[in-house]
Amino acid sequence: MNLTQKISILILASLLLPFSTLNAQSQGEISISASVSSCTASLIIKPEKRMPREGNFADKYLVVFYDQLYQEIFRIDNLETNNNGYSSIDLCSREISTTPGIYSIYIKSASHLGKLFSNVQGFFNYSTEFNLARNENEYLLAGDAINHNYINGLDVNKVINRLYTNEPRYDFNKDGIVNSLDLSNQIYNLHKRGDLNL
Repeated sequence: MNLTQKISILILASLLLPFSTLNAQSQGEISISASVSSCTASLIIKPEKRMPREGNFADKYLVVFYDQLYQEIFRIDNLETNNNGYSSIDLCSREISTTPGIYSIYIKSASHLGKLFSNVQGFFNYSTEFNLARNENEYLLAGDAINHNYINGLDVNKVINRLYTNEPRYDFNKDGIVNSLDLSNQIYNLHKRGDLNL
């Protein structure tokens, strides 16, 4: 039931209650309450070292929300962000129910290491924005060419074999070509491991 429907029911109930009930309500004997759950979650997610450095953050992600005990609340596969790294999830149409609180959010793309953002407050309003890219330390690390959440020689070999192609999975900086810039970004992150998807 959405917010508009809940308000309509409350108004209808107040019109249908007999006068004596309304009088009692004004004396504090009856109370009507309503709860509002978030229907929209907006996320800002950015991968590192894109060329150009602004307006080039579009990608697809696995997004998983966990409660404080790391129990999965919901997941979205292939969440697409726009060039500014922004995406919006319509929770109500997906029949996802949320409660205000503290969450952990796991983010992973096919060519970036997974990252777990812990102690994130949200769902206190009808719409909640989760900015997971406030500074470059929060950007996702590039180089996971075989999507195993670790960057090693196997990943480097994949990129070397795709040099001078335009395959998006290996074009980490999204400048339109797989080249030495992508390889150097990957080597910079060599032997780094992503946060585990609980």
